[in-house]
Amino acid sequence: MAEDGAPPVTNVISGEAQPASEDEVGPGSSEIPDTIEIDSGANVQPKLAGEPAVIHVNTGPQVAGGQPESTNATAGLVLAILGLVTLLGGAAALCCGPSLCFTIPAMILVSSDKKKIVGVTTHPDIGMINASNVINIISLILALLGIGLYLIFFLLLGGLSAL
Repeated sequence: MAEDGAPPVTNVISGEAQPASEDEVGPGSSEIPDTIEIDSGANVQPKLAGEPAVIHVNTGPQVAGGQPESTNATAGLVLAILGLVTLLGGAAALCCGPSLCFTIPAMILVSSDKKKIVGVTTHPDIGMINASNVINIISLILALLGIGLYLIFFLLLGGLSAL
C-alpha cells in the first residue's frame, strides 16, 4: 500500500495511476497499455495517452508519390554502346562519323536524365546514367580523334600528290 502523503505510483508508458496493492486490481483494470512508444532515436516526440504509435519502416529519402522519377537511362546506355560499337567497327576503315549519330543523341538523353535526378543519390538508374555518360565521353573523344586523323591523312595525301 502507498503511504499517506506519498505520490501514487504511475505507469511510465500510459501515465495512468497504478493500483497500490493487488486488492485494487480487478477485472475492470488492465495492466497492458493502449499504446507503446518506440524510441527511434533523434526525432522522438511525446505521445498522448490513447494515441496510436507510428512506426516508420523506410525513412530514406523519398520522391513525390513514392515512385522514383522515370528516366531514359536504358535508351541512353543502348545508344552509347551502339556508338562505341559503331566506332570500333568502323575504325579499320577510318570511318568514325556514324558513331556520332548514336553518341550525340545518347549524350542528350543522359544530360536530361542527370538534370531530372539531381540531388537524388539513391535513384535506381544512377548507375546506368553514369555508365552511359562515361561510354559517351570515350566514344566522342575517339570519334573526334578518328575524324581528325582521317582529315590529316587525306590532307597529307592530297599535299603529296601535288608534288
